[in-house]
Amino acid sequence: MSKRDHTDDFFVFEPVTSADSPKIRRELIHNIEGTILMFLQKLNTFTGDGTIGKGGKRRRSSVLVRNIVIKSRVKGSKTSFVLSHRGICRFTRQFVALCQVYSLLIRDRKASKRDLYYEFKKVYMDSQVYLDNAISKICRFYHKPRHCFNVTSTSRGFAQGSLILTSEAGAEINFKPYPVAIGSELTHFNNVNMMADVILVVEKDTVFKRLVDDGIFDVIPNVLLVTGRGFPDICTRTFLRWLMDQNPVYLFGLVDCDPYGLSIYSTYKYGAVRSEIEANGCKLTEILLIGLFMDEVVQMNLADVHKLRITAHDKRRLQKIQNIAKIKKDDMLYEQARQMIEAGFKVELEALASKEPDFLLQKLILPKLRPYI
Repeated sequence: MSKRDHTDDFFVFEPVTSADSPKIRRELIHNIEGTILMFLQKLNTFTGDGTIGKGGKRRRSSVLVRNIVIKSRVKGSKTSFVLSHRGICRFTRQFVALCQVYSLLIRDRKASKRDLYYEFKKVYMDSQVYLDNAISKICRFYHKPRHCFNVTSTSRGFAQGSLILTSEAGAEINFKPYPVAIGSELTHFNNVNMMADVILVVEKDTVFKRLVDDGIFDVIPNVLLVTGRGFPDICTRTFLRWLMDQNPVYLFGLVDCDPYGLSIYSTYKYGAVRSEIEANGCKLTEILLIGLFMDEVVQMNLADVHKLRITAHDKRRLQKIQNIAKIKKDDMLYEQARQMIEAGFKVELEALASKEPDFLLQKLILPKLRPYI
């Protein structure tokens, strides 16, 4: 799974509450209709008559004589839809997605991104990334989070540990026996039995599985283990935000000692501009990083085979992280990025197994979590 960059500049977005949903639905329907009308009016204005001859016959056609720019009229939005000769495919995808979400709002029904993608798979060029980009653009254009458009998504994240959720109908989800996929429906459970003293968020699925196999729930019984399996999706971050609002506990993050690890931690803590509106301004400012730190790596004297060279791309990412740290006045994050640039190498958590099989759990995690459990 590729790791994408979600660490651009940040801005303030006021989250939308569920109590506003009916009003927002009506507002969005009205605004989308206004956007379509505006497009049709501009299309009529900015097209000219062309003449095409074929087989001695002549017919009239509409020719785009200049770009059509549709600016958002929503307060706080600076996004525009642009129809140009070079961007006609992108514009088509955006407007098809707009028609899809309009249909959902009119019928007051929900659909996953996957459902929307398969409905017009060819339009999205057999890649859901194009739909994802279109939905994100729509969220920014109307300055509303994705759930306001009745669009859901399946989560990559998993959680396991001391947590039981119960619905009004009596349905129960016990996170103790096995990992539970983190979907948006989990936040609709009204009874939260949080027995965990701490939540530990790990970067990767491999580390998650390794800790389970090493017996983390025997060593630390009252823990909830969570992974976003790389860059955290909106479902995982929203679930964690909801849990912390329901039952505030200690929240810790464990990531690789590399630029992507710091980017992932930053995304959990501060969010990301590309998904700020789509994610309804979700941030986890309480999260504390417990590793893997560069000074720890240096003390471990790992073999050179585990030390991967910092590339030019890595360095640019680290510099971007330093900029974020400056904006947020996060000295720890800035220092970790600085040390990594200075060291010139990076290390993944899996490398700690070369020290001892259970080194990660027993020597790195347990000493740091012991004061909180």
